[in-house]
Amino acid sequence: MPRSSLFAAGLALLAGQPALAAGDDVASVYQANCAECHGADRLGRMGPALLPENLGRLKKSEARQVIAEGRPITQMPAFGETLTGEQIDALVEMVFTPLPEIPAWGRPEMEASRIIHVAAADLPAKPVFDSDPLNLFVVVEGGDHHVTILDGDKFEPLARFPSRFALHG
Repeated sequence: MPRSSLFAAGLALLAGQPALAAGDDVASVYQANCAECHGADRLGRMGPALLPENLGRLKKSEARQVIAEGRPITQMPAFGETLTGEQIDALVEMVFTPLPEIPAWGRPEMEASRIIHVAAADLPAKPVFDSDPLNLFVVVEGGDHHVTILDGDKFEPLARFPSRFALHG
């Protein structure tokens, strides 16, 4: 093994990351293939957070399969054709490695992130539609960044409005 590869493998071991081929590190593989959906910090965006705490029911072998083959009925693509087995194994180890520090997300952070589109005082005094309020559906259109409110009896849209990026419903 060349001296530079031994050095890279040693650094990877010290960092708690699996060793990859020369010039390849798990962080750059993650940033190039996963960060767009799962966040650069692994805390989630359109895709879920990739933290050991969130992956409790998922075994490493299953995570490897999801990365390689994708996940049906989701937007998770298959990477088995574009990533090597060694890269996929390194990604699995990475997502099962705890972050050094989890950001705080308590009441103050939640309140700071809250967006009020219509003030309570500006809301109508009586319902605008005659739909059953217990039979409404909220459809979050992740790819289009909109939310549609559907009448559950007629399946007709009552309202549609833009949402923020990565809104989960």
